[in-house]
Amino acid sequence: LEVELKAQLKEHEYIKEMLLKNDALSKLLIKNSPDAIIIHADNKISYINNNALALLGFTSTEEIEGKSIYD
Repeated sequence: LEVELKAQLKEHEYIKEMLLKNDALSKLLIKNSPDAIIIHADNKISYINNNALALLGFTSTEEIEGKSIYD
């Protein structure tokens, strides 16, 4: 049982590490995309890349992140 728990813990740690790497890579791709990208959840903007900021006439993410997508 102990060996099985250790194996499961090791697998869990590996999966967690891969998810963190995937998240970091996704953020890097979105940030550097030539396209304007806005990510929202629960009708609020959670992320906007620089190209979307420029397209919408904003200069910083603080101006728009957390605001409603309907404003």
